Amino acid sequence: LIRVDEETTPRRLVISDELTLVRPPFLPSDGRPSDVVSVMDVKLGSRSYGRNCPNEPQQSYYTKYLECRQHMSAERVRMIWGELGGCSHADGHGWLPVEKLGKRDYLAFRDRTTTSVDLGFRLTALSHGGYAVSQEEARTIASRTQFLDRLERFLSTDGGRRTFGTAVARSLVDELVGISSAVRA
Repeated sequence: LIRVDEETTPRRLVISDELTLVRPPFLPSDGRPSDVVSVMDVKLGSRSYGRNCPNEPQQSYYTKYLECRQHMSAERVRMIWGELGGCSHADGHGWLPVEKLGKRDYLAFRDRTTTSVDLGFRLTALSHGGYAVSQEEARTIASRTQFLDRLERFLSTDGGRRTFGTAVARSLVDELVGISSAVRA
């Protein structure tokens, strides 16, 4: 019923017509029918790879890396590679001039572009009424503050006007951090 439209760029969540067969329309306080469906896709943990993950430099990982970094500033890219000083290729750029990158280095870079490392989870996509965060935009959410901003807009229900205290969003993030920590333990 809810799927990712793989044919659009950026990818979008699509709600099929069969949705009404599963649940009746929600009636807001004004009594008008609504077909608004809210979806928040959060991935707990980080990508699964270990030190024994293959890291033979390949063109395919370099291509994925270019797609990932196209939405980032050069400064942010340099900062991430600096944080990954332990990458197998010195500063992480060792194979970039020949347009190749290893799987482990690519996955480590990707994890650093999101909140996976710092918070233990990352946002994949959001959709609520007219507000949406695409997969591409979600990949640029790298801090708790940025995550909270998107979450607060997602939780807003009155034309984008924030109708609740920000404590709700902070509480949810704290719960997600706790759940992620418990899963990793």
